[in-house]
Amino acid sequence: MSQLTPPENRAEALRLLALLDAERADSAGSSVARYGALAEALTGAYAGRQDPIDALWWRAHPLQSTPAGHADPASVRAQLEAAAFSRRPEGEAALAIDVIDPVSGEHTSVSAPFAALVALDEQLRADAAALDAAILDARPAITAAESRAAHRAAGSSADLGPNDPAGAPAPESPFGAEAAAGHPETGSDSTGNATRTSTRNTTQARTPTPTRTAESWRRRSLIWMSTAAAVTVLLLAGIALVVVQQLNPSGTGFALFPGSGSTTSAGSGIGASPSATPGDFAGRAGSSLGLTIFEDPTLAPSIPPAGIDPYYKPESLRLLGVADSDLTVYAVENRLEQPCLLAVYTDGTQSATCVTRDEFNAMGIELRITNLRVTRASEPQPTSASQDVVFWNPDGTYGVSSTLARTGSTAGIRSSATPTPTPTAGTPTVTPTPTPTPSE
Repeated sequence: MSQLTPPENRAEALRLLALLDAERADSAGSSVARYGALAEALTGAYAGRQDPIDALWWRAHPLQSTPAGHADPASVRAQLEAAAFSRRPEGEAALAIDVIDPVSGEHTSVSAPFAALVALDEQLRADAAALDAAILDARPAITAAESRAAHRAAGSSADLGPNDPAGAPAPESPFGAEAAAGHPETGSDSTGNATRTSTRNTTQARTPTPTRTAESWRRRSLIWMSTAAAVTVLLLAGIALVVVQQLNPSGTGFALFPGSGSTTSAGSGIGASPSATPGDFAGRAGSSLGLTIFEDPTLAPSIPPAGIDPYYKPESLRLLGVADSDLTVYAVENRLEQPCLLAVYTDGTQSATCVTRDEFNAMGIELRITNLRVTRASEPQPTSASQDVVFWNPDGTYGVSSTLARTGSTAGIRSSATPTPTPTAGTPTVTPTPTPTPSE
């Protein structure tokens, strides 16, 4: 029989047996309950003398009995061949039988064992031809069974994951590994199917290989490296912003700390604290106030100072703050729409300076005023000098710093003397002050 079974036919038989086993799970409603729809199609197309499933088994496993215990018809061929070519035939073996040579077609006389051998070979050829014809006629059913098997394999692969080797489709001939292992399924039980089922389940239950673990670690490493790179870039960007702000605190686009770098000397400042810094007023004025203060009419003073020079636009007057209750600071625009800083003392003395808008955006406005403080006439050491510095920064912060240089230990009050303004930016404009009032 092995001489009559080419390797390609054996491989096809193994594949069909695997499809039959897979179809058995769907065989509840089939007339061939053991193997399902494919077996029914093969049985209907087979015209040989054996069961088509047994014939497939013998083609896949020559000279071996089926799981149900049916012997291969070709298993007796070796005995017949030995008797046919024996040197001294005895008894019936010595009888001459007239047979037709299958090669030449001529009649010839042969011994009885040789004639039985020739008849067996002819029958085996007829059985093989019948099985080939059945497979050819059942090709549509075989194709449908292969499609169903592919769908089942795809579903198993999706359940186990795309990278799990256990989820990969079964090879084209799952009985190949079984044949290489020596056909462990030749045994049978009372149903005739237990051994083959166990072997197939063992083949499908593959264990994952280290490939999946390595691939998983590779993906995790890429994710960690990408995250670390993104965090590093963000940290470097933050450090660069801080460095740029420290090197250029007044630059645009990096105003992380408005008004940083500006300080006031000890003295009187706007607000409740005696020592004021621009940061003390940033909370009230807002770091982005600047020239937009003129766009907020609610900052206009309820009682504007008297005697403002007509050089300034009275509707643009805005209150910045009051220092020590004797100096009030205003922001105002002149007729050229330039920002100006106006300082008004309680005695009516006024001093101001103006700059262009570009100069204000670059360095703000600073007004230095030298003032004489006169004590009461009945007290000694009648005079003391004071310098008030009023500033208004581009970011909207402002303040007043006063330095007092007394000739005695007694503090005086403001006199009616006209202060000497000292502007420090732009093209300052000093307004005339009202006529001093007589002292006490």
